[in-house]
Amino acid sequence: MRPLQKCRDARNLSLPALEKLLTGVHGGSKTTLSRLETKPINNVSKGLLIALVEIFKNQGLKTEHIIQPEHYSDFSVNYSPISEKSPCQKADMVFDEEKVLVNITKQWIENTSATLSTFAVELYEKLAADSFVKEQPVTSNEYTTWENTAFKRISRILNGEHPMPLSWKYYWLSCLPENIKQLALNEMMANSGYMLIALPKTQKIDTKNELAKIDVISHQFADVIGKSKPAQDGVYDDRDDVKEVQLLQDKLMELVAACLREQTVIYNSTGITSKLEQIWANSPLNR
Repeated sequence: MRPLQKCRDARNLSLPALEKLLTGVHGGSKTTLSRLETKPINNVSKGLLIALVEIFKNQGLKTEHIIQPEHYSDFSVNYSPISEKSPCQKADMVFDEEKVLVNITKQWIENTSATLSTFAVELYEKLAADSFVKEQPVTSNEYTTWENTAFKRISRILNGEHPMPLSWKYYWLSCLPENIKQLALNEMMANSGYMLIALPKTQKIDTKNELAKIDVISHQFADVIGKSKPAQDGVYDDRDDVKEVQLLQDKLMELVAACLREQTVIYNSTGITSKLEQIWANSPLNR
């Protein structure tokens, strides 16, 4: 058995599954991969060699094992890809958000038509737009190198060899489909003890002739306190009077509406939104 096949078996990867991981990589077809495991092939594409070495680097695969497999009949697979002292392993245990993102991304790629190469290029394009990585080159040869670098670096993050830069987090999320992104955000927030609630959006409407009504908010807040009997024992339960609970809910909603109305008037009159809305307006997730 050749080194490549030994590594693939160690990862429990079928040829179709490996072909899927290599989608977009020149020469990454199932036919070519099968031939690489059975007989020598001349002129194996550089991109395919880089991709295979990245995918199976934890198993100890190197370029020479693919090009000259007949010289490595005694090749032994490395079944301990990350040592106990690996800083990446420690980071994985501490930084839960990275763990969530990596796990969800891997599951998404493995179980859908998504490909690692496409995801890596899209992420690198967004990172390059904000100068976090080298900008996308113009010439085809330079672009191929840039594309391989993207594939290589993202593969290392997904394999646990390199930690994910904190500045990449929201760019990474923005490359995931909406349902997967929401799943990741929910888990990331849960790790911090919170739940995900979208910010209310301030609407642009005609309020030029409307006046400030902070006094309404004060009155609404006073109404909430006045109807807060169900909360005074510190818990809400079936011992609370249903009508009193309903009144409290209604007063809370009126307070929320008054606050949102005031924010809308401020925005339309001055163009100023809350700090949280300003942060969201410039987030990579909102582009």
